Amino acid sequence: MVDGNNMEQPRSAIVAPRAKCPEGDAGWWPLFRALKGIREQFGLGPQHLNTLAALLSFLRPGSGTVVFASNRSIIERLNGVSERTLQRHIHRLAEAGLLCRADSPNRKRYRVTCAHDEVAFGLCLSPLLAHADEILKRAEQAQEDLRRCRLLRQRLLALLARLREVGAPCPEEPRIRLLLRRRLAAAQLEELLDGLSADTSPALPIPDAHVTTDNVSASDTQNVVHYQKSEYRHSKNDSPRRTPASPHVDELVEPSNFLRKMTRACPDALVWLGECPRDWRSIGYKAREIAGWIGISPASYDAAAGVLGPERTAATLLCVLQSGPTIRRPAAYFHSITRGPRSQDFSIEAWLMRLAKRVGGAAG
Repeated sequence: MVDGNNMEQPRSAIVAPRAKCPEGDAGWWPLFRALKGIREQFGLGPQHLNTLAALLSFLRPGSGTVVFASNRSIIERLNGVSERTLQRHIHRLAEAGLLCRADSPNRKRYRVTCAHDEVAFGLCLSPLLAHADEILKRAEQAQEDLRRCRLLRQRLLALLARLREVGAPCPEEPRIRLLLRRRLAAAQLEELLDGLSADTSPALPIPDAHVTTDNVSASDTQNVVHYQKSEYRHSKNDSPRRTPASPHVDELVEPSNFLRKMTRACPDALVWLGECPRDWRSIGYKAREIAGWIGISPASYDAAAGVLGPERTAATLLCVLQSGPTIRRPAAYFHSITRGPRSQDFSIEAWLMRLAKRVGGAAG
């Protein structure tokens, strides 16, 4: 592995079969550009890369990987830096494992060749080429991390804007925006987003979202086959909890009222059911199947049904689907409001009413 802590290579003469300089688009410069994006991982600064670029410019296809140019020639291509600065940069590149140097007795750079071998005194860039696969892999991972960070930043900003829109600004917003001025790692951004998402309660209005079956991935489709084989359990003991303070519970469990409420509150989520549900059993069976598509395991769904009852559990799932991208992690959110720390304050009736108002209907 290339490491900024690597020891500098010995300065003895380079004795080896002549290595060919890579040609065309598969040559040095794509590798140099990849290294440029991850220079911090090797402890390199911009000036170190300028020196490396100058050294690479002396190499020609078929001429090997050793630079024989004098310090004066290299300095000219670096727009006149001092020789001491050049030596420091070469030393740092050698420490990073990107070149090795071989000094002749008179400090000149040259080579002596025969038919198959050569003895070369100069700056050899073959270590850079030897680690090409590793550098390219690191650069690709760095680009993926960068894209991930950009996505997480946008989600954070969108959620903050959403909270302001509904008149419930986050008290942590000034601190979060201050942190976003810095270069944060993906793990730090995820921590901020998880914390902000945890503070976002179902008590806030949830925007309507177009959730369609196009969002189901190929891997999700494979799960459907398994879940379709599972029989939905519906027994008398699974009746929903009824809270005296909630006058809408009795209306909710009536099939006719449920269909009316669901049609008004979750028109997009009903697309997932495929056809208009006829009774609670068909609703519950289909909802349990759909739960697997968004990462909710059958065990987790059944556990929620054991607490809320099958009707309210199905209604909760449809509300999650209707909310669409405003809920970043549907499976975790479903667990949180059905059996997790937020279940005590959760009200499916209130959520249905808010969703119905969002689409222009009236719940109740």
